[in-house]
Amino acid sequence: MAELDYAQDYAIEANPSQTYEFENGVPDYVGLLLAFSVGDETLDVDIPVVNPEEPDSSKTIKVCAILTQLTWNLKVGKTLYLQGRVSSNNRAKLLRSNIQEKQGTKTKFKLVWAQYHEPGNNYFKHFHTNDEDIEGEIDKTAPIWVASKPATDITQFRNFDFSLGIKGVDTKDQNLHIAATPTDKDVIAYSRIRQA
Repeated sequence: MAELDYAQDYAIEANPSQTYEFENGVPDYVGLLLAFSVGDETLDVDIPVVNPEEPDSSKTIKVCAILTQLTWNLKVGKTLYLQGRVSSNNRAKLLRSNIQEKQGTKTKFKLVWAQYHEPGNNYFKHFHTNDEDIEGEIDKTAPIWVASKPATDITQFRNFDFSLGIKGVDTKDQNLHIAATPTDKDVIAYSRIRQA
């Protein structure tokens, strides 16, 4: 896999209902925040969803948030913007971290966006962290925001819209991964150690 340097913005959107009430074969993205911590707060993995890569399995996986949008300009150290849905409990944790937030609040996250692959009638990892925890900082220009009222399109549990921006750090070499097809994969630098 080649390491690429992109200049354009990159964006993905997903229907939260398709992620939560997964229907195999629907040509849409599925966005999952597998792990997230900010400051001293770690979000619970408390939303059960179908693993889109194993849709016929009777097992569900639990995630800390359903992702509905991602935007990034694919440049080293720049902000990765996320929007999604969290449970009531995780809403409270995000609000607490927002009250305590200072510029440069440290974060760790692990995510995956699955894309439907029509020729194979299956889903594959399209944009992901390669199952690694990625370190970053909350961007002061895109602080944590959480809705005060629950969303109404998913009614099986109380869920709330949220958004935030995470900047890459200059203390660690880290990559994000993008695949256009199940076999066409690229590695993109998210953060690099600052050279003295």
